[in-house]
Amino acid sequence: MTRSFPRRTLWLVPVLLLAPAVGAGEPAARTDSQGDPLPRGAVRRLGTVRFRHGDGICATAFSADGRLLASLSRDRTVRLWESATGREIRQFREADCEYYSIAFAPDGRLLAAAGGDPLQGGNTAIRLWDTATGKEVRRLEGHQQPAYTLAFSPDGTTLVSVSCNQVIRWDTASGRQLSQWKELRSTASLAVAPDRRALATVGGETEDKSIHLWDAATGKAIGCLRGHQRGVVSVAYAPDGKTLASANPFEPIRLWDVAAGKVLRQFGEPHGGMALAFSPDGKTLASACLSGAVRLWDVATGKVVRSLRG
Repeated sequence: MTRSFPRRTLWLVPVLLLAPAVGAGEPAARTDSQGDPLPRGAVRRLGTVRFRHGDGICATAFSADGRLLASLSRDRTVRLWESATGREIRQFREADCEYYSIAFAPDGRLLAAAGGDPLQGGNTAIRLWDTATGKEVRRLEGHQQPAYTLAFSPDGTTLVSVSCNQVIRWDTASGRQLSQWKELRSTASLAVAPDRRALATVGGETEDKSIHLWDAATGKAIGCLRGHQRGVVSVAYAPDGKTLASANPFEPIRLWDVAAGKVLRQFGEPHGGMALAFSPDGKTLASACLSGAVRLWDVATGKVVRSLRG
């Protein structure tokens, strides 16, 4: 005897799986090993984005307390970093603007940046940003070419900016021009005195082997330092403003008494430098050499303390 079983129907019920809600319904953002967010769709980053631009870095500046580091790059951004960790705090970018110089105000509350449109010209204003909020505080208009040097006064009330043929002193609170002059010669390197009252300029590998000193407000020549046999390519004021270092790649570095116009010391080895910088206490001078090394000199003795390579 054959038994028949009733035919059964199998129902497939679709099940909708819901991920836990995060924020406004968005999944949690992925981060790399440093805690920095990954691009949308990325699952892992090899390396890190800290202290990293999208192209070559052209200039850097520390805030006076050392907590912040600003950098500008050929990727047309200025970035503000936490110097201890390299974490990016802010990024400043503007369409059709390439930045050329940056400087912190002494209290670190303002960051100044000068730029311009490299294709069309113009857009040469100096931007002042609030480092805490990232907001633009003011624009200083007046340069015909982008300023390549910016220097705040020690009290932060004035800013000196230098382009290829203009020197302007600004009132930072109002943005008003305090003075302007246009007689600056062809310049390979420029140093602004710590009190922002004077400039030192050199012409590089030209027939003029002198270091020229100028009144920053009026443009009046106030001195000339002579002694190099080859053109000078780098100058730097010591923090006290009384001494000035000068160099080229072929002669010893010279340290000058600015007021007397005399050489105080020559730094031992015959190889000078392409760039110079004093430590904040003025006791050490760094020089960048054509070999790729950076030498640290004891200013008091003129001896090499350390050579940095890499």
